[in-house]
Amino acid sequence: MYLNGRSASEDHTLNLAKALQGALLIRGPQLSVIQRLDSDSLTSLHHDSIDWVIRKIRGYESINNKNLRNSAIQFFHILVPLLPAVSKSEAETMSVF
Repeated sequence: MYLNGRSASEDHTLNLAKALQGALLIRGPQLSVIQRLDSDSLTSLHHDSIDWVIRKIRGYESINNKNLRNSAIQFFHILVPLLPAVSKSEAETMSVF
């Protein structure tokens, strides 16, 4: 929403990511993890998102549009709420990317 110019700030997109976090990770009593999305889907979500935003950034740099490039860089803030659903081994897999 923010990158496509539908919103003036990233707040709505960040709230959407926080809502999505509830679907990726279900917590029980004392914040214990009851159920989480399978690791293949979760790493695929992060890899595809990072790949997409890097392509956007490269495109904006090729046309010398610094404003859109900077807004695309802020997309990494959107991925932060999705990280609690990632286990240590999945994070190590993603760091290779």
